[in-house]
Amino acid sequence: MLFGKTKTERLRDWMFDSDPYAEFDRASAPADPQGWGSDKPIFRTAIEAVRPKTIIELGTWKGMSAIHMAKICEELGLETEIVCVDTWLGSPENWLEREDVNGFASMRLHAGFPRLYDTFVANVLDAGVERYITPFANTTDNAAVVFKKLGFACDLLYVDAAHETEPVLKDLRAFTPLVRKGGWVVGDDWKWGSVRKAAETFAKERRVQLEHEANKYWFRV
Repeated sequence: MLFGKTKTERLRDWMFDSDPYAEFDRASAPADPQGWGSDKPIFRTAIEAVRPKTIIELGTWKGMSAIHMAKICEELGLETEIVCVDTWLGSPENWLEREDVNGFASMRLHAGFPRLYDTFVANVLDAGVERYITPFANTTDNAAVVFKKLGFACDLLYVDAAHETEPVLKDLRAFTPLVRKGGWVVGDDWKWGSVRKAAETFAKERRVQLEHEANKYWFRV
């Protein structure tokens, strides 16, 4: 286990040899600050409650939730690292619902490959919060393995990657054990029946008190 046994406390210090934003060509992608429910009150409530050293976000899209959390941390004078786990390849609905201008078109396919990551980086830089946000381009399955082997933990977990019941439940099962005692787990898309079923199933398994409001759900660890 790396973390907790060395001076390295930020995942970015272990993951990258240099600043992950330094070589980004700002002309390659315009900022596109679009998201869904990225500024709900629960973010501030959770951050003020736990004053997190580390936040893990599963599913980032264009980074607006992470950017919102980073600005709250900055306002509170916190030196928080927000680790954003995403493939930046789009979710099933982004590929299937072609009429949604904020879905398929937003992936900005180039030679058949999405350029969402470029949009994410452009948004982070445009917001001036790059020192807070560490991108980890990977699946949640792979990230869970890496984090566990490193002994990497967080104080706040935001779950917003998948929308089908089993993948959401799998993410909750894999990452909640990485949340330090007293931390919070917040999830998005409570109004999706499949997501709600996953959250309720997990809450019964772990016997945690599930709360929800404004399409978000949360519980304390």
